[in-house]
Amino acid sequence: MNLIIGGTNAKQYFHILANDRDTIESAIRMPLQWRELPQYKESQIYIGPQPADFTQHGRWPEYYTWLAGMIEAYSRVFGPRIRHLQPDQSAAPKGTPEGIELSLGEPVDAH
Repeated sequence: MNLIIGGTNAKQYFHILANDRDTIESAIRMPLQWRELPQYKESQIYIGPQPADFTQHGRWPEYYTWLAGMIEAYSRVFGPRIRHLQPDQSAAPKGTPEGIELSLGEPVDAH
């Protein structure tokens, strides 16, 4: 599960979320990988099943259950925070900020 933060204000949004890291990780009940990626335009907040061997078909139900739980947790924990992100302290229109997406794959190096 990978939250990708891109767009003009990506680094600022990442830092706003990172300032609440302890609360976010506590609510999700797992540590996350916070990847600012300063050399790139995007940042990522990632978690993956550990270990996950997708060739073991017998474990797929376990992985599906984990994934469904993470989708719910990311939505519940990040959703309200993302909707209220503002690039500065001035009033900004409500809605999801441009450049933020949820990915189900592993993080890849941003280009």
